[in-house]
Amino acid sequence: MKFRLLLFLLFVSFPFYGSSQESPDSYFSAYVTPDYAIAGTKTSLSIIIKAEREIKANTLFKVKFVKGFDDMQNLLPILPGYVKASMSAVGGRVAINSVLTSYNEGVSFWEMNVHENIITIVTRNADMAIGDSITITIGIGNNSNALLPVPTTANKENLEIAMTNNGTTTNLQLSSHTPSFEIRPKPIENVYLFASSVAKVGEEAKLLITTADEYFNIDHTFIGEVELSSNSSQNVVLPKSVIFLPQDSGKKEISIFFTNPGSYVISGKHLTGNIPVISSNPTRVDNEIPHIYWGDLHSHGAPSREGVGRGR
Repeated sequence: MKFRLLLFLLFVSFPFYGSSQESPDSYFSAYVTPDYAIAGTKTSLSIIIKAEREIKANTLFKVKFVKGFDDMQNLLPILPGYVKASMSAVGGRVAINSVLTSYNEGVSFWEMNVHENIITIVTRNADMAIGDSITITIGIGNNSNALLPVPTTANKENLEIAMTNNGTTTNLQLSSHTPSFEIRPKPIENVYLFASSVAKVGEEAKLLITTADEYFNIDHTFIGEVELSSNSSQNVVLPKSVIFLPQDSGKKEISIFFTNPGSYVISGKHLTGNIPVISSNPTRVDNEIPHIYWGDLHSHGAPSREGVGRGR
């Protein structure tokens, strides 16, 4: 009886690694280097999984990368997005089981998405001691064609990592380790002016001033001064210039007023550099305002299976 009680206490005190009762969080930490890329370019990067406790051989990891990176594969090092993996533990290696979209993976705690890739790896031949690491490299192959194409939509999202110790998806558990990865805009290409389509004489209308790269990503770091004018300055009340500060995050909305009916276009000039300022759409001004509703007839935001970006 005492022997059975001792076995029971040992089992309770030292839970089985990888069982459904134990979280994988304490076994590893993770990060991405570099943790950003520039929209519309090509890059290479590494995902590092570092052991914080002993990790046995035949441990399986699934790494879900951020949405929009469609070109990942582990078959040919001469093609875009080539994925390979290695381990620092002496005698150890890492097998890449698959690189599939989450749509094809069908993992219960991840949505099915054709624009998210999941890399599945298994450790082989050696246990990982504390401090040992796994390096998953994406975009390094036999030539520059193996680089990873970066989506054109600027965005910041998080990777997700799941693990199990038995080399299969049995008892697969999602960890709370979610390294972030950012797609940053390219250098600003234009400043754009967007005015209210219609306005009533003497009543407030709006002018949106926003920055954009060649893919229409806002440059949130933009600072500078934009001079404003119109095709009929005597009939338009607007500030002579608008100053962008860091807290404006690359866009500002200001109030403008029209004193007479007509059609007006707002123009601008960048006073602190050579960035072109694109004139606004025309604003139709009258004594009464017709109801015009604008909308995007077809678009996919972040929640969509096929969408990327922060849009809702």
